Amino acid sequence: MAALGGLLACSTADTGADGSGDTAADDTGDGVSTAGDDDDDDDAEGPDDDDDTGPDDDDDDDDTGPGDDDDDDDDDDDDDTVPDPIPDECITDVTPGHHVFSCNGFDFDLELPPQCLESPCGLVVDVHGFTMSADMQDQNTSMRALGIEHGYVVVQPNANPDPPNSSWSEADDEVVFDFAMRTANAFHLDDNRLHFTGFSQGGFMSWRFLCKYADTFASIAPAGACGMAVQPGCDPASSNLAGTPHILFVHGTADVPVPYACAEPQRDSVLAAYGISGDPEVVETTAEHRWNRWSSDAGVDVEMIDHDYTASSMVLGGHCFPGSPDLTVDLPGQSLPYGCDPISPLVWGEVAMQFFIDHPKP
Repeated sequence: MAALGGLLACSTADTGADGSGDTAADDTGDGVSTAGDDDDDDDAEGPDDDDDTGPDDDDDDDDTGPGDDDDDDDDDDDDDTVPDPIPDECITDVTPGHHVFSCNGFDFDLELPPQCLESPCGLVVDVHGFTMSADMQDQNTSMRALGIEHGYVVVQPNANPDPPNSSWSEADDEVVFDFAMRTANAFHLDDNRLHFTGFSQGGFMSWRFLCKYADTFASIAPAGACGMAVQPGCDPASSNLAGTPHILFVHGTADVPVPYACAEPQRDSVLAAYGISGDPEVVETTAEHRWNRWSSDAGVDVEMIDHDYTASSMVLGGHCFPGSPDLTVDLPGQSLPYGCDPISPLVWGEVAMQFFIDHPKP
């Protein structure tokens, strides 16, 4: 894979973080991408890399794979493996398992499945909302376990200060993007399978990443976040997007902090930006949720799930994670449970992960 270099100086501390809840969405602004690719590195690029690291590499030694060009002049038999990880000043431990890395003043929870040291994996960045933490986000999405199951490194950043006062702003986007790119570089991740999701303030960051880094991510899945007025300069329809990643958007019709009135205009802005019109395909309809899909001629999918589920707190209403078991306050700094109550048959974490699996870059 083309190595994706780190952008900013990081501390070498490897520290933990604790978590808390999410009740508002007030992120603003847009930014510019400052990412750069390191074109002269020899890291693996995935299945079709010319460095003999992918299953269909044309320079393999056995001359049996599809597309083999019979140019094999090396003795490398490990077509399905990746090079050793490359630690840096932020990612200091490259062993499998759960780590918390301190980088540019933020703590990042990182889950590294063991298989990602043997074959190319994808990446999921999963961002919490206001008052929350990485641990609380994972309690609602189960993304760490899903990453281990399906072969994705999972990065969950922690906003400052500590919960329940943790909050994201547009100024934090570059730091989060930098750490995502460091992770992709360190573990030679498949750059056709880099994905981004977030809830509430993390959902607003997801939309901003569409405007800033659309050429980097294969798909983006915002949850409980909408309204171009609170993210100036990031209206997809009027932005010059660098790419068209697949979009999965979920929003509650009874959402209190982020009312549903902005959800359909947000979706329509994406459809306009992608040049998609016409009626959607119905993916699933129940008494509590509607799931529709619009597809472009180029095969790019925009999907939206609107649901009627609600949290136990009237402060949140439909500002909750469908299918989440987070129904009590039990993490340090947690102010509210963010699972829809009762637990719904639609499980947001599983739906998002399956969307990522099904939607790599072409």
